[in-house]
Amino acid sequence: MSTNPVILGFDIDSSKFAVAVINTLTGQLLVSHRHVSKQRFSARLREMVNELGTTLESYKDRIRFVGIEDYGHYHQQNLANDKAEIIGSLKYKLLQMMIPMVTWYSVKKIKGRTYINECSVGPKQRIKFLFGRGDVSTSGKSGMLLLKVYKTYGIEFSNDDQADAYIIALMTLVFYKCLRRGVTDHKQFKEKFPNGIKLIGNASYGQKTFNLELTEKQFDPIYIWLNNQTQPEKKK
Repeated sequence: MSTNPVILGFDIDSSKFAVAVINTLTGQLLVSHRHVSKQRFSARLREMVNELGTTLESYKDRIRFVGIEDYGHYHQQNLANDKAEIIGSLKYKLLQMMIPMVTWYSVKKIKGRTYINECSVGPKQRIKFLFGRGDVSTSGKSGMLLLKVYKTYGIEFSNDDQADAYIIALMTLVFYKCLRRGVTDHKQFKEKFPNGIKLIGNASYGQKTFNLELTEKQFDPIYIWLNNQTQPEKKK
């Protein structure tokens, strides 16, 4: 089994989740998986949390960052509560397992040690990263997201959940590489990555290899992450 570090992207709903696993060195999509629960109430929560935990355990020694879609909005309060419980349980597992993650607002400190925590991705940020603008609506437009992902990245998914998870993982990968290279804005991104970031599709399906280049608008969500991090306190 490979020991290369990986990035995980999660798209989580009240009764299902999708995960994308990307090799941080090659940018290759290693795994794309979707789980749908048919259980109800506490049985569904238990199943979802157990499945998420199994996924984390599979890669725990290799994970560099985890990206999770933000809570979003629901018209039905009970569905919003279910999703919040599942995401909260996932975050708790990440903390329990001491998996390095990046938080939206700050760097976590646990027992005197600094942990960069989970990337929280909002739906509009994900759309802006993909389309270059945040006012594009894919709601009710079957196939629009899948087609855009296929045309842009050359990877074909069978459902929006897995496509969303892949985009979230890509955003987290770009953030990770920018953080390591000291990039804080789009100009520096162009300087440090003049040819973009190399990506490889799922090799088993023969998808293309290409360099991910971002416009300034596409880079906006990454810029927000990079400039809203609280730096660890320096030792006196």
